[in-house]
Amino acid sequence: MAIAIDAHQRWDVRTAILWLQALAGFAIAWAEEPTSPDDILGHAAIRHAVAPMPISTGEHTHNRVMFKQLLQAVSTRTWPSS
Repeated sequence: MAIAIDAHQRWDVRTAILWLQALAGFAIAWAEEPTSPDDILGHAAIRHAVAPMPISTGEHTHNRVMFKQLLQAVSTRTWPSS
């Protein structure tokens, strides 16, 4: 069974990477909002450092410009709807 993690924007980029790397041995479905959703490049750095663990955003990514920047920076990934 995979576990989803919601960090509620609590970590800075370095701390998020350290925690998520420590948790990599568990079945992680995704990690949501490991840092502020405004930090587009921070999300990208986290995603690349902990790949293949998926990094997602949540309800605090609330406008199309933020979504566009997250996708352009390869900060998050999209899943097909089931």
